[in-house]
Amino acid sequence: MHRMIRRLILGSASCVTAMGVWAATPDYPNKPIKLIVAFPTGGPADVTARIISQRVSEHLGQAVVIENRGGAGGNIGAQAVAKADPDGYTYLVTTTSFAVNPALFGKEAGYDAVKDFVPVSIIATQPNAIAVHKSLGIQTLAQLRERAGKGKLSFASPGAGTTPHLTGENLFKIKWKADLTHVPYRGAGPAAAALAAGEPAVGSLAVAGILPFVKSGRVVPLAVSSKERIPTLPDVPTLAELGYPDILDYTWTAVLAPAGTPKTRIERFGRAIDQSLQDPEVKNSLAVQALIPVGGTPDEFGTYLKGELKRWAAIVRETGAKLEQ
Repeated sequence: MHRMIRRLILGSASCVTAMGVWAATPDYPNKPIKLIVAFPTGGPADVTARIISQRVSEHLGQAVVIENRGGAGGNIGAQAVAKADPDGYTYLVTTTSFAVNPALFGKEAGYDAVKDFVPVSIIATQPNAIAVHKSLGIQTLAQLRERAGKGKLSFASPGAGTTPHLTGENLFKIKWKADLTHVPYRGAGPAAAALAAGEPAVGSLAVAGILPFVKSGRVVPLAVSSKERIPTLPDVPTLAELGYPDILDYTWTAVLAPAGTPKTRIERFGRAIDQSLQDPEVKNSLAVQALIPVGGTPDEFGTYLKGELKRWAAIVRETGAKLEQ
């Protein structure tokens, strides 16, 4: 896992104590807070937001309302928050696509990841998975590679430029030189549902999206993009184990605020997230979804985000990922 993410994970417990000395803001919040999730229901961003929202609400003493605004690989939701009043009552919940889209969409992304937002916190992270519909009769990644060499396969992703999309592009086209047609969906939920229906029969998705269908037997996971195997899928090998050590991709879910939001309010909201991530029930709910809690300070997330913007820009160039796929 990326060193910054590891530091955040290991340091999240201490961050709660450190945040406890930050200046209190007794006048904030005094009304409900809106979380605009930049993807439809069922994906990692939506699942993560719903897991923590109740505890965050309890820590803040105000309702936390979730509003899904999916579309354009997370750009629609990001644009809405970029234009929102920077008063600490509207936040963006998004994924790694936030760092990918500036390179993939260019100005069409509709936001500047650095100038239009202030980082708040990374809630959790998880690996991507290569999976197939049971109808293919495939049980291993090697079998999928052999089948892909015969042509006429497509793979689902949560959308062009999402990290699962780029994981798939890297494996199928760069490593295998195979011609799998990319089928982008408007989020992980719709993509996972399509894979579960066998249309298409291959998917590259964040783990949380496919878990319900793995449990029902409709989807067969072949590999995960983490450094080590994950507890929720202990029998599924990593791509590194299977000969692809450089494919270490994670889909993180994070919270950002509109630029200009008062620092004390950002810190207050970030502290509520960190406190929520220490709750045993929240930890368990995240673990069930193969989500690793992160937390940390806004400054730590800001440093990590700058690195992610550079990293994914390079991957977009290398894979040649295009919106029209």
